[in-house]
Amino acid sequence: MLGRPGDQVTGGAELLGTGLRAGTYASLLWNGSRLHRASDGGRSATLPDALALLALTCGVAPGSALVDAAVRAGEAEAELAAAAVRWATDSRTGGPQVAEVTSLVLPAAACAWVCSEGSDVGVSAAMDQGLRDLAAALLVVRAPSAGSPTDEPPGDDVLLGHALAAGWLATRLAASGVVGAPGSWERTLATVVGAP
Repeated sequence: MLGRPGDQVTGGAELLGTGLRAGTYASLLWNGSRLHRASDGGRSATLPDALALLALTCGVAPGSALVDAAVRAGEAEAELAAAAVRWATDSRTGGPQVAEVTSLVLPAAACAWVCSEGSDVGVSAAMDQGLRDLAAALLVVRAPSAGSPTDEPPGDDVLLGHALAAGWLATRLAASGVVGAPGSWERTLATVVGAP
């Protein structure tokens, strides 16, 4: 949902650089992409910046302890995802890696869960009990970036926006009773990197 300046758009946020507002999903997609593009010297935006943007878009008060808790939950999930990617990559049985998993949806889901619950108590259990699998269904799998520029579709800027929006969407789907297939994250990761 988009709105002109002055229109009442429920939820969401301003689309950075436009003066327009949009609903939560669209604003996260746009603003995540803009955050990446605006980052210093073309480097990727930092994960804490992206997660803070997500928390603020979810309506958490700027400067509140909940923003910090949501960012910490996302960072913890990012560490788990990175460890899983390393394990799967190290366990490969040979042959080329067929694709690359862009796992930022997982920390975004953890961050959004904390924002929706108002507390970080129980976020690990929520991720372990299905939110991670639901978020895994929304992640992007792309050709390996080694040797190919990351500005080609889907570029890193689009991936960051997608990750924030999809992480938020995963929590909305879970709240509506949608469940992910058990083991989706692990199976996707193993298939993509060619692990047993």
